[in-house]
Amino acid sequence: MTHSSAAGGAAARPLPVERSPLEFNAAVSQIVGAEVWIKREDLQDGVGSGVKRRAIAAILDGHAAPDRDPIVIDGVPQSNCLMAMAHYCRISGAPLYVILRGRGPRQPAGNYARLLSSGAHVIELPDARHFEAIRDALVADLIRSGRRPLVVPAGAMSATAGPIGLGVELAAQEAELATRFDVVALPVGTGGTITGLALSRRFHRSRWRLIGIRIDDYPAETYRDNFRRAAASLGLAPSEAKAPLTGDPDEAFTLYDGALGGGYGATIEADFEHSERLCDSTGLYFGPTYMLKALRGLTDMVATGRIASSSRVLLVHTGGANERSLYRRTIR
Repeated sequence: MTHSSAAGGAAARPLPVERSPLEFNAAVSQIVGAEVWIKREDLQDGVGSGVKRRAIAAILDGHAAPDRDPIVIDGVPQSNCLMAMAHYCRISGAPLYVILRGRGPRQPAGNYARLLSSGAHVIELPDARHFEAIRDALVADLIRSGRRPLVVPAGAMSATAGPIGLGVELAAQEAELATRFDVVALPVGTGGTITGLALSRRFHRSRWRLIGIRIDDYPAETYRDNFRRAAASLGLAPSEAKAPLTGDPDEAFTLYDGALGGGYGATIEADFEHSERLCDSTGLYFGPTYMLKALRGLTDMVATGRIASSSRVLLVHTGGANERSLYRRTIR
C-alpha cells in the first residue's frame, strides 16, 4: 500500500537545536527514591520530536541537495522519529520516502496520521521480511532517475552527531552546576541516542554510569552492532595498544529489560491515566511509549538496589507530548 503527494517546495534551511534545560524535580525524586534531575529534551519543539530533533538536524543540515535528492527511512507506523522526520522534511522541502515495517491502524491516528498527511511517500509492508528487498529496489529506482537518495536507518541511527551533541551539553551543564551525576538514564528503542551519549561520555571522560531502559524488543546483538559501527565510523575501533572504546556496549552502557512490557507502543488505557496523574504531580508528561517505561524502570532499579538510593540521577526526558494530545482527542 502506497500513499504519496508532493513535498513542500520551501527552500532548505538549517534546523537549529535548542539547548534544553536541566532541572531538579523533587516529585520525581520522591517517586524514584533517589535524587533525580531531568534533561528536558521534551522542550525541543511542539510536535513531539524531543531528542530525535538532534539527529534529524544533523541529517538535514548535511543533506547535499535537499530540494532534489530524497531521504529514504524505515520504521514502524507510530514511530516518533518518522513523524518528526516527515515534519521537518516538509519544512525544508526535502523529498522523503518512508518504508513502514507493518501496517498502520485502519483509522489513521497519532504519528501514523501525521505521517500520511505530511507529503511523504509512504510504503507499507505487511510482511517486514521483504523490507530490505523493497528498500533496495526503491533506492535503485531513484538512482536510475538521476537522484542521489540518502538512506537513513530506523531511529536515525546513522546520525550520531546529534546525540553526541547532547552529551556535550551534559558535560557543560555539569560544570556550570558544579555537580556530578552518578547515573544518566533514558528510554532506548533503536539505540541511537544512547550510542551517541556513550561516545560523548568517553570524549569528556564523564564518570556517570549510562543506563538504557528498553522500550523496544530489538535483539541484544542489534545494540552491540550499532555501537561498534558508530565507534568505527569515528575512528574509535578497538586497538590492542590503547582502546578508547572496546566495541562492547556492556562496557559503554547498561540495558535494563524490566520495564519493556509488550514491546514498542504496547500500551493500555491505564497507562495513559497513569501518565495524566504523573503530569499533575510532577509537572512533566511521561508518555506511555517512552517515558512512562523509563520512569518505571528507573524506580524498579532503585528499589532493587541496582542503583543506589544515594545516587544523583539524570533522567533524559526524550519527549512524547504528542502522545498526550492523541489520548485527549480519543477520549472526547
